Amino acid sequence: MSTLSDQNQHETVLDDHITLMSTTDLNSYITHVNDAFVKISGYSREEMHGQPHNLVRHADMPKAAFADMWHTLQQGEPWTGIVKNRPKSGGHYWVRANAIPQVRNGKTIGYMSIRTKASPQEVEAVEPLYQALRENRSNKRLHKGRVISKRWWGKLSAMPLRWRVRSVMLGLYLLLAGSLFALNAPFAAVLASALFAAADDTGV
Repeated sequence: MSTLSDQNQHETVLDDHITLMSTTDLNSYITHVNDAFVKISGYSREEMHGQPHNLVRHADMPKAAFADMWHTLQQGEPWTGIVKNRPKSGGHYWVRANAIPQVRNGKTIGYMSIRTKASPQEVEAVEPLYQALRENRSNKRLHKGRVISKRWWGKLSAMPLRWRVRSVMLGLYLLLAGSLFALNAPFAAVLASALFAAADDTGV
């Protein structure tokens, strides 16, 4: 006889060729699901239609992951991450989720999510991170689905490429300026101007 705890621990492993697809409106209410999602989730199409997509959210998923996902999507950008879901019968299944805004005539009308099997390596990598995020003891955070450090270099990696390049150039300028100040050399300022001009020319 299985217990509730046993059911919650049971993992459903997706086949390699399975693709789960769903669409939602702007408020995350389900508007369409494919047959594979119906089968894996254990809910009927009628049960899912009009329900919030967190119907299949597993309690082990940190709120920070979905906050990052929705923030990214609302910026009009795609989001990719490893997600643990819970089917109707209990247990869990892992997916690699790819979510994108659905745009019509230049206006976002909803969101689409395409999910495939997550690899064992991906699951192994995110489980300790998700636990740390749930317990608010992680020195990392999620940015557009990517794991970055909360420290200054993590913030740098989250910047657009142009600003990352400019930040590095500014650091070089300050280093050179400090080194050459005693010599009263204008070289640092000249070099910095040249670097920023080069950045503009290359479009970064």
